[in-house]
Amino acid sequence: ALAGATGQDLAAFAQEALWTPLGIATPHWPRDPQGRPFASGGLHLTPRDLLRLGQLVLQRGEWAGQQVVPRSWVEEATRPHLPGYEWMEGLPEYGLLWWVAREDHTEGWYATGYGGQYLAVFPELELVAVMTGKVENHPNHRQVIAREVRAAVL
Repeated sequence: ALAGATGQDLAAFAQEALWTPLGIATPHWPRDPQGRPFASGGLHLTPRDLLRLGQLVLQRGEWAGQQVVPRSWVEEATRPHLPGYEWMEGLPEYGLLWWVAREDHTEGWYATGYGGQYLAVFPELELVAVMTGKVENHPNHRQVIAREVRAAVL
């Protein structure tokens, strides 16, 4: 839908509109047999790249004095739209590409990736945390971030 609306390849649009303003080198993004980037996943970002993305969300779409993503989109994406599933590590609600949860009275926004990649934003604490993992069974990273990282900050 985004590629159709912009008239650009999704990866090219993302590079121009998001990665370049954030100072992120062109990430590897697998493509389907028709040559389109897999919009549902597979994007390879480093932990530092994820941190930049989290900081962009924390700053409500602003980066280096420039509004890269509309503030209204960040606010809409990080508010609950659908109930979550207990099998998804107990996350109670889902926004637009972000899980939304309250951890000990502090709201957290989570983006999760294959095999244990986590990006967590705690706006009230002005905190962004990134964790990566292996593609195997792993502990509930959200709980580690929510309890251990937040406890260290508080």
